[in-house]
Amino acid sequence: MISSALLAGYHTTALTIMWTMHALTRHPSAYETVREEIDSRLEGRPPTLADLDALPYLKKAINETFRLYTLAPFMSRELPTATHFPAPLSATLPKGTTVLIPASTLHTAASQWRGTDPDTFDMNREPPSDPLAFAPFGYGARACPAERFARAEVGLVVVRLLQRFEWTADDVGVVERVERFVVMAKGDIKVRVMPRAA
Repeated sequence: MISSALLAGYHTTALTIMWTMHALTRHPSAYETVREEIDSRLEGRPPTLADLDALPYLKKAINETFRLYTLAPFMSRELPTATHFPAPLSATLPKGTTVLIPASTLHTAASQWRGTDPDTFDMNREPPSDPLAFAPFGYGARACPAERFARAEVGLVVVRLLQRFEWTADDVGVVERVERFVVMAKGDIKVRVMPRAA
């Protein structure tokens, strides 16, 4: 499990940090809210794991990034028994059938996400109607075993990036996503990064 967390997790963690910074630079009010929270709570000192619990806006921004920029677009499950699916599918699938669950579709289903357009970044979004509609790390027995580690790593790195640098979007065009086992940007994500004044 340790090798999986370290070897498989570094790429997804780096992509999550990238998408979080992309989302924050594209939404200046969210960027300012998260940065002000970090500045007021930490007063410039490096964060600890315990500090992450005291940064609710940071957590909301990262959760919204997980929702909107779902890295693992599909989950799969093998049906343990024959299972009937009601309309509109109206079908019974036999035991042993592998079902693909499109996580990115769950994460943007209007029926689950109340309030603002589910295809837009809104870190104040209400939780989904069904808790299983938000599963960036999967769920059940096959959920990612390194979820807590990944959340902590993303949170700590984003805090340090916001403490040390000013970030602004350099290009406001649409960033096209492409699936390469995980969801990545097709081209460059352009941002301007400047050291923060001491």
